Amino acid sequence: MVYNYFVKIIGINDNESGQRLDRFLRKYLNNAPLSRIYKAIRKDIKINGKRCKEDYILQVGDEMSLFISDDELSSLTKEKPRNRAKRQFTIVYEDAHIIAVSKPFGLLTHGDSFEKKNHLANQVVDYLIEKGDYDPRVEKSFTPAPVNRLDRNTTGIVLFGKNAQSLRELNKHIRERGSIEKFYMTIVKGELREKLHLQDFMVKDREKNLASIVSEKQAARMGGKALSMETFVEPVESCNDYTLVKVQIVTGRTHQIRLHMSKAGYPVIGDVKYGDKKVNQFVSRKFSLNTQLLHAYELKFLIEDGTLSYMNGKVLTCELPEEFQRIYRGLLREKDGKRIQIENKFNTQEVPDLKEYLKNEPPLIDKSKSEESSEEGLSQESGSNPSQTQQDVSSGEQTPSRRRRRRNQKAEPAKKTTGGFVKEWGKDVAIAVVIAILVMQFIKPTIVKQRSMQPNFYTNDYLFISKQSYKLFGGQPERGDVIVFKSKLEDAEGETKMLIKRVIGVPGDVISIHDGKVYINGKETDDNYTMDNYTTGDITELVVPADHLFCMGDNRAVSIDSRSDSVGLVSYKDIVGKVVFRVFPLRKFGTIHNPYKN
Repeated sequence: MVYNYFVKIIGINDNESGQRLDRFLRKYLNNAPLSRIYKAIRKDIKINGKRCKEDYILQVGDEMSLFISDDELSSLTKEKPRNRAKRQFTIVYEDAHIIAVSKPFGLLTHGDSFEKKNHLANQVVDYLIEKGDYDPRVEKSFTPAPVNRLDRNTTGIVLFGKNAQSLRELNKHIRERGSIEKFYMTIVKGELREKLHLQDFMVKDREKNLASIVSEKQAARMGGKALSMETFVEPVESCNDYTLVKVQIVTGRTHQIRLHMSKAGYPVIGDVKYGDKKVNQFVSRKFSLNTQLLHAYELKFLIEDGTLSYMNGKVLTCELPEEFQRIYRGLLREKDGKRIQIENKFNTQEVPDLKEYLKNEPPLIDKSKSEESSEEGLSQESGSNPSQTQQDVSSGEQTPSRRRRRRNQKAEPAKKTTGGFVKEWGKDVAIAVVIAILVMQFIKPTIVKQRSMQPNFYTNDYLFISKQSYKLFGGQPERGDVIVFKSKLEDAEGETKMLIKRVIGVPGDVISIHDGKVYINGKETDDNYTMDNYTTGDITELVVPADHLFCMGDNRAVSIDSRSDSVGLVSYKDIVGKVVFRVFPLRKFGTIHNPYKN
């Protein structure tokens, strides 16, 4: 057998320099196992004509010689098909070296075991490929990446390096602190009147994903497990026992802002882990806020040397999301149902509250005409001409007012005795109680509190759930049904959280999700009823087991559902009922449509 070996010459450029040899090869030979990488370093690779160890740091201008067959090189460098992620971010700032973007709520900064494709890092890379600023076929060992990370539910500015040199410098400045200052906006409980400078030590429980503050003596005994954290807090506006604050983090510890504000006595609203339960219940009811309200608002650059010295003194600001502004208006600009006139610091616009919303609901019956006619009749009767009335009576004709009086006299019911009235009233009450009990056995009212079912169900939609739809009539949940079920999640009080989702897969169905599309038993579904007609996630042939359902929200980008391990498949025994009717808003009054049925 003849092998066609040749020497592949690889020149090291700016984006490839500064890396260890083994790490470069893991990116360049992206399909090679580690054993093949280290075998190549021992036998098949020379740098500038010499053998080198795996920890050799590549330099600009180095020439790498790789002795490998054509077929093997093709196999080990074969590009995997890239599935483009739908763009959800907006651009805050961009130049030849860096790009700063605004991350929306519900989007991961990096991928995880559940979401491997549709995350912010991939979206930015796809944007740069489309723009021509990055070519993965040429830059085999470098990918633009973020230098700061935000939690899924934290919105705001994320900074990326577009080339290797800028990425290295950004990471260096983030680590060293003081070169890039990071500021956040949040709303806390309590009226903060002065600036705070908070310094503490913290430890993290990785299993519970919780952090706690320890004393300096405890930190000394714990050694490297306890980390220092430093935070500056500045009140921006206080009202109604809430404060809008601007927070600067000097260190970047897990849950630092939430932990520090809680210890200081000003918990972040919506914070389930470190916040105030009563406050969280209030903001959940009023604003459907069930997670911390935190926004990465500003980056200030203090870089005096290096490639990025041109950024020195620049400040990048990411405007507050509309949802943040809505909550800000509701908490700090309204008291006792009245708007408070405060200088608008964020150029927000007033929105009607729920009472105004109800006033603007169109009535089921237009009473305007009947009311107008009644008023006109009353004015005619009270303002009638006496001589004209006498003339009508003498001629034997009845006037309109007399005819009305006679009708009213005929319609007047006979007076009842007190005993008969009480007896009939008691009978009506008894009937009403029986009907109420029967209704409660079959119907359960519920109010939508989340955004995960938009655009078909919105916050404060009032729904009726049929509790016996599947039990009483022996039916089975069908694809497209909207159900309420008990989840594995917990609310702010630590109680089981009820979720409302749509049934996508029933027992025996094979579910696949890729390229933003959902496939059931190999056939692509028509998801035009969803928010963006795009489904995040990457699932390969998941078979729905017996007595279980695969459910998703209609707002696939933010919904936590069967795609997530925290929810998973829904067991029949956890189903509370099927959503059958919408009562409010009145313009959507009626039964619930199933998009899978004609």
